[in-house]
Amino acid sequence: MSKTIHRLYIALLLIIGVSSTVLLSVNGYQYYLQPIEDRPFHALHDYFEPAGLLGHGLGILGTLMMILGVSTYMLRKRSIMLKFGFLKHWLEFHIFLCSVGPVFVLFHTAFKFGGIVAVSFWSMVAVVASGVIGRFIYTQIPHSVDGTELSEDDISALNTELSQALKYSSSLSPLTLAKIEAAIAQEKYHVGFLSSTLFVIQDYFRLGSKLKSLKTELLTEGIPLDTIKTHILPVLKQKLVLSRKSGALHSMQRLFKYWHIFHLPFAVSMFVIMVIHVIVTILFGYRWIF
Repeated sequence: MSKTIHRLYIALLLIIGVSSTVLLSVNGYQYYLQPIEDRPFHALHDYFEPAGLLGHGLGILGTLMMILGVSTYMLRKRSIMLKFGFLKHWLEFHIFLCSVGPVFVLFHTAFKFGGIVAVSFWSMVAVVASGVIGRFIYTQIPHSVDGTELSEDDISALNTELSQALKYSSSLSPLTLAKIEAAIAQEKYHVGFLSSTLFVIQDYFRLGSKLKSLKTELLTEGIPLDTIKTHILPVLKQKLVLSRKSGALHSMQRLFKYWHIFHLPFAVSMFVIMVIHVIVTILFGYRWIF
């Protein structure tokens, strides 16, 4: 998948998710704002209630999306045989299905939930919220183009490749190259487990200022602005990000393992109660269009 197609793919997923949420909100807000005791008398009740045509359908669709999102990503991640597509693209599809699916389930409940279903709902909320945190941690661990986690040797080899690319694609003198390497080396911080999260947040805002400082330094060396923007800054950014992430690598890997311990129980409880809810619904005779 080329970079342009990948951007279109992400944009399409984003448009589907946002437009679906907006359409459901706009068309159903009059019903959802009604007090629960008044909803049965509303003109849209048979359509938007949990057992209604749209409400029931949203519950089915949201459930299927979450099951599909979890199962396909787990199969691609753990299967030795199934290697179709890059892992990071499957992760993005997993995030889309497991973000929009819960939104559909929320509208299926008509914002009314209690009893054992409430446990499943709040477990779902915890899964989505922890998923956002997990995605943040995941991005702090260096990965290859296909989404495979890089080892320390891989990081070192990639950093060497970037240095070679910087050397041969620009007209920098050996002295300037040495200054750049020294400046980047200073940005590799080895942070502890407890301070790692605060570090990566602060680091996000420091990256731009560091690149701006390096750009100013290169301009004083007489390097043309076009050369800096086209050939030097993109490589410098990659080297800076790689250097900083490698400093927090072990802490982020540990944090990601702890995140799995937190994320998994909520996901399991959500799906178990969801299955119970579906079985009870069928036993009580609730049907959709079939």
